[in-house]
Amino acid sequence: MYSISEDAFFKYNPDINRDSLKIGDSVIIVDDNYISYHVKSKETLFSISREYNISIDELKRINPFLKDGLKAGNVLLIPVVKEEDLNDVDVALESDLDTQKRVESIELGITEDNSQRYYDSLDIKAAQRVDYVSVKDTLHKRSLDVCLMLPFNKSEVSYSFYNGVRFALDSISIEGVDIKLSVYDTRNDRRIIDSIIKRDDFSNTDIIIGPLYSSNVEFLSDKLRGRIPIIVSPLSKRIVLDKRPNIVNTVSYAEDMHNTILSYFVQNYSSGRICIVGTYDDYKEFLKVKKFISKVAPIDSVQSILLEKHKLERDTLMVKIDSFAVNNFILATKDDVITTDLISSVYGLGDTVIPKIFLLEKTDMIEKLESEYLSNVELHFPDVNHIDYRDEDTKEFLKRYRNKYYTEPDKYGLIGFDVTYDILSKKIFGKDINTPTKGLYSRYIYEKTALGGYKNKHSHIIKYENMEKKELFLKKEDITDEIEYESDSDSDSDSDSDSKTDSIPNLDGIQG
Repeated sequence: MYSISEDAFFKYNPDINRDSLKIGDSVIIVDDNYISYHVKSKETLFSISREYNISIDELKRINPFLKDGLKAGNVLLIPVVKEEDLNDVDVALESDLDTQKRVESIELGITEDNSQRYYDSLDIKAAQRVDYVSVKDTLHKRSLDVCLMLPFNKSEVSYSFYNGVRFALDSISIEGVDIKLSVYDTRNDRRIIDSIIKRDDFSNTDIIIGPLYSSNVEFLSDKLRGRIPIIVSPLSKRIVLDKRPNIVNTVSYAEDMHNTILSYFVQNYSSGRICIVGTYDDYKEFLKVKKFISKVAPIDSVQSILLEKHKLERDTLMVKIDSFAVNNFILATKDDVITTDLISSVYGLGDTVIPKIFLLEKTDMIEKLESEYLSNVELHFPDVNHIDYRDEDTKEFLKRYRNKYYTEPDKYGLIGFDVTYDILSKKIFGKDINTPTKGLYSRYIYEKTALGGYKNKHSHIIKYENMEKKELFLKKEDITDEIEYESDSDSDSDSDSDSKTDSIPNLDGIQG
């Protein structure tokens, strides 16, 4: 069934007795998605995580025996990296339009099959349309036509996202709504998207979710202007909303994340040394932060370090530290090396030095560092997503998801669920798109841009405390406008003078 030898099986399951394997025992099965790694003497989780570009928490999840500590000779399972960062990558794929295949619509009912067999059965071809209809008979039933566009040939990301979408549709269907879901494989190819638009009629479509890549979302919006009420961009933070009023971008832009963490700092700052660390490569952002902080803190308490090279020497930092006070470090760069240098330099300075580090954006390096280090320096940062596994609603969701798919949802499955449930619920129940809503993994506070569509202004504020992530909250709304924190992002303006006086539209009022 699994094509694994007996010796290999027991190598990855050292706690299983060869003579006493019982029904119900939990075992590890190795597949092509993982490699095995033999731990050498003096290696640490940190060094292994850096080498294989995986977080320590993920290593522990995949290898549960690590709860007892890492030992030389351990055999670790390490996932093979196949996915691209869909928030940053916008690379078009070559595709032969002659290979496109249209198949008849099929009905994908609720099944109790495992996810791998389900994926294998989804023979979705380029530009194919697959219909999934969910109907529940209640007194308040109404219909909704939804379209999903994903690059299924890219990686497992699309399948995970799709499962989240379907799970949201099943949940909404319980409310008594007829939902027709049409699914297309775009293959991240504009020519295929263009052929879909020319071939199929979207005049009765209520919502399009996707595509995943920003250039394709923009292309679709321009092509369908005036023909579709709303296009939801679920993963890209690089969407240009100008003159595209039919787009709703669910991912927070960088400047809004900066505003959130700086607003939190201003609201909670009382005393202590402030040190801003930046680089000449990020000089514009460095000046913005310095101007921002100077308005709310005594000028003589604000120190700054501007680096030419992508390295922060400990001696350079030490002269800026107050040995008997709180030291607040604001990092005005996303440079991973400087982030690591700052954390390692500040860690363990002594009982009299109280460090607090604030990042304008989360960097890739954070997930690879030990929680102990991050807690010691009181690391704060904004994040697009955050999930509370202690929340009862979260526990119930995960239980139902496991029962359906026999697996845990990854972040793309969670995003697929949240985005779909939020936007469809607002459409079904006639809520304003600006109505703040909380999902399992994301929150949505949409704002109409001056000349285009809608953006999500919300980002979570995360702090490492007692070796765990803790979510913090603003005391009131973003206050950066009050202190003239200016933004010159490539995206639209953060405020729209007209929208402050006009009535807020609901989803039915968003037209292309």
